[in-house]
Amino acid sequence: MDIEYLILNSSKILALIGLLAFIVTVIIEVIKDTKPLNQVPTQLVVLIVSMLVCVIGYLAYASYSGMPITWYYIFAAFVSSFIVSYVSMYGFDTLSKLYNKFKK
Repeated sequence: MDIEYLILNSSKILALIGLLAFIVTVIIEVIKDTKPLNQVPTQLVVLIVSMLVCVIGYLAYASYSGMPITWYYIFAAFVSSFIVSYVSMYGFDTLSKLYNKFKK
């Protein structure tokens, strides 16, 4: 994968992260007060749900598009789940402030 490819598709990647964070946030709002999950810290539940949504989302997309499922894409989905969980927990504004801080 080329860096130019990432730059050209950066708006799509950011939109996908936002969509995944929205899905994770909706799921968390629905399940956070259920009986077994109210004993677990919400941030841990967000992290687990984010991992599941990202990896299952990748597997569903790969299956739909006919793309081969490889371990490094699964690992990339796993790593991106941390970004999605961060956005879900703290919001996009905090993420953009953190990005601008390290961009300088």
